Amino acid sequence: MSGGTLLERLKNNYREKLESGLKHIDVPELGDDSGPYRIYFKPMTLEMQGRIYKAMQSNNLDFMGTSLIERALDENGKRMLRPADIVEIRKQTDGNLVQEICARMTEEEGYLENELEEAEKN
Repeated sequence: MSGGTLLERLKNNYREKLESGLKHIDVPELGDDSGPYRIYFKPMTLEMQGRIYKAMQSNNLDFMGTSLIERALDENGKRMLRPADIVEIRKQTDGNLVQEICARMTEEEGYLENELEEAEKN
């Protein structure tokens, strides 16, 4: 990545991440005889993070459901959930599993590892 403004570099970085393909996690708790259930996702934009943050401000637990809605994709990159699904996620799912899935996506994306590495350097 040579040259360019900060904005161009940020956009190029995101584009490179998208071009490397969707990341995924396997969720054995949701699997069947054919194996674990696979959820795909891509790096979060500030827009996605903003919607999750907004949910966090209005209800401290809805943000996990919103995060799952925002991030969970199928193998073709299409959303697996709709915003209207938040009601059912809130009332009819295992909150601990939803939280665990979100944590696995964040961990797979490498945010936690990068933060730990930075903390160790300081």
